[in-house]
Amino acid sequence: MSSPTSSHLPFLQVEELILKWDAGSFSKSLLPNNHMFLPKLKLLRVRKSPYSSLPKGLGQLTSLEILDIRTCSKIKSIPEGELQHLTALRELMIMRCSALSQRYQKEIGEDWSKISHIPNIFIDGEKIK
Repeated sequence: MSSPTSSHLPFLQVEELILKWDAGSFSKSLLPNNHMFLPKLKLLRVRKSPYSSLPKGLGQLTSLEILDIRTCSKIKSIPEGELQHLTALRELMIMRCSALSQRYQKEIGEDWSKISHIPNIFIDGEKIK
């Protein structure tokens, strides 16, 4: 007996999510149909993304405490305004992402002001804040 399929995704009670390589629709958007369905997510790891940006809807992950981005050379920036909404975010780690590393250099990177409110920031293994 098969169960009927629904167009609505359930709320996922996960606290950690790893997006590695192309993770399908998750790599593009964390909010299908603009409905938040990851209300308890505390840790998001993005690894080797083939895309030029992080998933849309990042700013809706209000429980997110740690954002860890590694080996994503194609990602050029974090979408405008997304990080300002993450009031629980206490740690940002960027490793082996050359464009991001340059944009978010302490006090001199063109996008430093977008992340300067985060208490702990690590770029390429070095704690810069």
